[in-house]
Amino acid sequence: RSEILSAARTSINQLIQGAEALLYGYQAYLQPAVNERVIKHLLDELPGLITRFEALKETITSRLDTITSYLDTKAEPPGSVRSFQEWMATCQQLQACLQELHPGWAILAKSVHDLIFALHGRFVAVLGTVALASGQGRLTEKRNITSVDYIPQGEEGLLRASGKASIEQLPFNMTLINMVDALIIHLYLGAHFAAIELFENAEGGKGRTLRLKFSDSFIGTGGSKTPGKLKRMWFLVQLLKATGVNKDAGDTKVCINAAVGEIIVECSRMASRKTMQDAFEKLTAVLSGLNSLDFLFAATPIFEVDQWDFNKLAQRLDSDGSTQADRFAFNQCLFSIAYVNRVNEPDYYRFLGNHYQQFMYHCGRLRTSVDSCQEVLMGDEIPQDIRREILHHLLLRRSEIAMPLLEQEYDLQNKYFVLRPSYNYDLQFYAHPDQSLLGKHRENITEALLKHGIEFASQSVRNDKDAVLPRLKINGSDLRYVSETIRRDKEVAIAVVSKFGQALGLVSPELQDDEEVVKAAITESPGAIYFASKRILSDKDVIQTFFKINVLCLSNVSITLLNDRDFMLNLIEHNALAYNWCGKELMKDPSFEDAAIQRNPVVKHKILPLLKY
Repeated sequence: RSEILSAARTSINQLIQGAEALLYGYQAYLQPAVNERVIKHLLDELPGLITRFEALKETITSRLDTITSYLDTKAEPPGSVRSFQEWMATCQQLQACLQELHPGWAILAKSVHDLIFALHGRFVAVLGTVALASGQGRLTEKRNITSVDYIPQGEEGLLRASGKASIEQLPFNMTLINMVDALIIHLYLGAHFAAIELFENAEGGKGRTLRLKFSDSFIGTGGSKTPGKLKRMWFLVQLLKATGVNKDAGDTKVCINAAVGEIIVECSRMASRKTMQDAFEKLTAVLSGLNSLDFLFAATPIFEVDQWDFNKLAQRLDSDGSTQADRFAFNQCLFSIAYVNRVNEPDYYRFLGNHYQQFMYHCGRLRTSVDSCQEVLMGDEIPQDIRREILHHLLLRRSEIAMPLLEQEYDLQNKYFVLRPSYNYDLQFYAHPDQSLLGKHRENITEALLKHGIEFASQSVRNDKDAVLPRLKINGSDLRYVSETIRRDKEVAIAVVSKFGQALGLVSPELQDDEEVVKAAITESPGAIYFASKRILSDKDVIQTFFKINVLCLSNVSITLLNDRDFMLNLIEHNALAYNWCGKELMKDPSFEDAAIQRNPVVKHKILPLLKY
């Protein structure tokens, strides 16, 4: 314990000293451009920033002394629960003073990280201004890119022409520093920054090094409330590998800083200058395709147990990516991009291997040809291994399309089974395939349906009334998965809508026009009238009958009936609440209200509008 606390004290003091050096170094950095308006503004804010940092330093020192005071006396830490809790609270307060980040108001410097973040942003923003004023750099601005070149005449920087063209495709504002032996790019990603760094001779003897720092803002402890952002970080690392960014690198390291929501990918000891430049262009292509993927991935499970926090992210990145689960998860991301997000060929597409390119290409074809999935997936143009991969991903997204095609692909037609959807490329079953539905196998099918539903049942099972009816009686929404024959079965329809009235929307159009079926539905749920046929909604006699069951059935009746004076007055006489559904034409007629009150005096009470719902 003493060794750990001593090391912590040393590290924290070094961090404070480094932040202080950064602060005063930043002040000196601004001096060459002191006469520029923007620089004057930054210099004016510096005294207040220095004062806040001094107060922060004093707070950190005080809390650090409280935490480590037992080292000096060699005494044991407090023994009572209360005092230990106070000690832990001080540790947490100290951690907040060191690591917390509030991007929107980081200039208030409530933590050391706030200070570093604020200074970094200002450093990048005025880099061009300072470079020009100092006479040590050349500034150019093109659309969203501010470039500062420190290249002596006659020499070449690390940024070659093709690399410059690649960064111009990035949809971010950025500042670029180009030197003979280094290239540093800062990209503005909302409230945060990303940085790409290339060095001919990186620190620590790493040689040629490409480094990406990518950060994001996360809500909740460990990012638990923003899984899409964590998935995007995971996908970023896998995509860098798939495009070969780390090809010919002697060493590749991935580091995660959960406290600040940052991931660092570093490829060092790269074989040649050209290899590093090629890797840079692949990296920029990858970054161009990350925009908004957090929203897509938030709604896309990619692992079977799709739980995410920084610990899970670190564990999954520790894997070499060669397991079937990793491969499926990466393809699940690509499938979502090409099929769901409607992006056929993102910029990094050209750097992927042939298999990945074909996979994304056919996913795109599938999206644009939904009505001819049979032709797209089952034709000779697509290789069998890619067809099967796509079918497994499509199963998780559009089971109604995938199930019959999957049966055809795996020769499971006319068999009775219930598939277990999985996040790998092996077929798994809740109830294994069989040619008949007899004896023990029927029991297995029934049990699987009751527990897991009908969505992943075979076509033969979906067309077996006796097999699916027990499940439909406990979950009417599964009616969407049964065959058309069963959806036209009146006995099944009445059995289901009597318990789940809204399931009327899932029966066949013929049964939505059947008065007995509709009556059973609205008796259980008056709002089910929404799914009744237009004929029923316009039939006075039928609506009068339904009205006696529940006045709410007027909620979707035809406008013609709601504006029929005699019809509505008859309903009002039976139940004053019917007045609330009268059409606009009737309500414009001053005499109608009087007539309604004569039929039913309750209409005059002002609380009627509240009773509608």
